[in-house]
Amino acid sequence: MAHRLIIKITSIAAVAAFLLLLLFSIFLDLFNLFTPIHLIILSIVVAGGVAGVTYLAIFLITSSKDDLTEKSILDSSLTGIFIGTPKFSMGSMLYVNQAMADLFGTTVELLLCDEFLPERYWGHEYQRPEFIQMVKKKKTINSLEIKFRNEQGEFWWGRMSCKFIDATTGTRIQGTLIDITEKKKFEEILTNYNETLQQEISKRTKERDEIQRVSILGLSKITEYRDPETGNHVLRMAHYSKIIARILTHHPKYKGYITDLYVDEIFISAPLHDIGKVGIEDKILKKPGKLTNEEFEIMKFHTIYGGDTLKDIERQLSFQSFLTLGKEIAYNHHQKWDGTGYPNYSPERLPTLGIDGHKALSGEEIPLSARIVALADVYDALTSKRCYRKDAMSHEMAKELILNEAGKHFDPDIIDAFISSEKQFIEILSRFKD
Repeated sequence: MAHRLIIKITSIAAVAAFLLLLLFSIFLDLFNLFTPIHLIILSIVVAGGVAGVTYLAIFLITSSKDDLTEKSILDSSLTGIFIGTPKFSMGSMLYVNQAMADLFGTTVELLLCDEFLPERYWGHEYQRPEFIQMVKKKKTINSLEIKFRNEQGEFWWGRMSCKFIDATTGTRIQGTLIDITEKKKFEEILTNYNETLQQEISKRTKERDEIQRVSILGLSKITEYRDPETGNHVLRMAHYSKIIARILTHHPKYKGYITDLYVDEIFISAPLHDIGKVGIEDKILKKPGKLTNEEFEIMKFHTIYGGDTLKDIERQLSFQSFLTLGKEIAYNHHQKWDGTGYPNYSPERLPTLGIDGHKALSGEEIPLSARIVALADVYDALTSKRCYRKDAMSHEMAKELILNEAGKHFDPDIIDAFISSEKQFIEILSRFKD
């Protein structure tokens, strides 16, 4: 029973005893035998005695009840239970059950000391004062996970909850403590597993990307085996395209559209631009001189062969990949900014050749990836030896021809990106010579 309630009951009993004694004195006419002062003093003494007896009786009844029921329940609980004074730093542990002592590998008697859980029982010396300040501030703590030590110095994890309670003997702090060491071990295993899994996924992803990159380069090399004079063309092409795409990330028009992923994918997919040439017969593909009009029309079909091949592969995937850019590039890397390129597109967006009334793509109708690769392809063709041209051009000569095609063959934005990255182009040209 609460201490305040006991005080109220004993106060009422004392007042009642005082009034009854006065009434009894008036009824028996005791004022003839005693003076009023004596009767009042006597009434006060009797009232005090009644109050004392009442308080003692209530205290003994409630204490007996606690001892016989609640205390026995606490003693036999499998959960660690403690009761201490509010001032942990100077107070004492008033009650500790056996389960609490077992958690620390010690006895109840050793824990019932003038210091709340001495520092030797905490995982780190700073934990105890932090916990004490937390209790003083919050008054109630729920499920706080703390690292402890037992009497043998071994670490274990506990979950503590505690709060202020209003007991018959005043304010106390009651708390519970359970062992969660196995739970923490499982969490640690799970965390380590997730980290290991993430590392493995990252490793596998890198391996997949590397295999993909090498496979694409190998696939694009098929064209070079048909035409050995192209040498490191696809490798230089990939780097030129990546350089231009990276420069365009700073252009307001393409900010947000050209991402790091886009830059990586154009590097991977650019080498596939001429994969359709495997479908062109050698007498045209390897002809040392200029192609006739009929031969050139046949050569144009390499864009269709390449685009259709990559489109068929892409259809078998359930997600968008670098093949999307590869397909766009294969189809459109010979389109021109002014609309005079090839192949033409029908209204149904199906690539066709030599059909009257069909309009070629122009300007920004041409996919950005194809506009980028178009310049990279032409630059490398100009600065490399070819079967139809004896000597390679210098960078300056190739640059002059490309600048003259600004707004005609090439997108002006792509031209600007090329000019701003000249040094990088020259470095790539030098590093990957045929």
